[in-house]
Amino acid sequence: MKFATIITILAAISGAYSMVIKRDTPVKKVIIDLTAALGELDATANDFDGNIQPVVDAADHVISLIGSGQSTAEGAASIEFFDAVALLEPVKELDDHAKTFFNDVKDRVDDVRKAKQCGVIREKLGIVNTTGQKLVDTILNKVTSAQAQAQAKPYVDDIKSLLDKSQDLFVEGNCVNAS
Repeated sequence: MKFATIITILAAISGAYSMVIKRDTPVKKVIIDLTAALGELDATANDFDGNIQPVVDAADHVISLIGSGQSTAEGAASIEFFDAVALLEPVKELDDHAKTFFNDVKDRVDDVRKAKQCGVIREKLGIVNTTGQKLVDTILNKVTSAQAQAQAKPYVDDIKSLLDKSQDLFVEGNCVNAS
């Protein structure tokens, strides 16, 4: 009887522990990698000196990660409540990076105009926006818990709004190459 009690206690402890340990899922890695790439794009955009190629390369890297992240998210299992909770902090970090990126890019619109690169930036941000929104929706739809979805929704909505606003900065009426 004592042996069975010890096994039961160990099983309960390990089960409880598995609910609170940080979980590394493929989707979490996608979010973390994308956050880092967005930070790199932001830094590159801040360093923009008229040479568009580093910005294009950084944007292409973000676009590539979104594409591979989309494949990963589509192939991932449903995200249960405790796995979704583990994603909340990386999603908050992505949201923070998206805010920083938007604010920094907003300050560089005139530099892009002067460098006559509105079309290039418009194209890249259009792809980031379209594919990024699809990825965010795919990940959110993988979450099975309505409570976890409700917790993530404000961050998801904010990220999607920031993607739209970033793209809107460079639409044809807002960004016209200097003559």
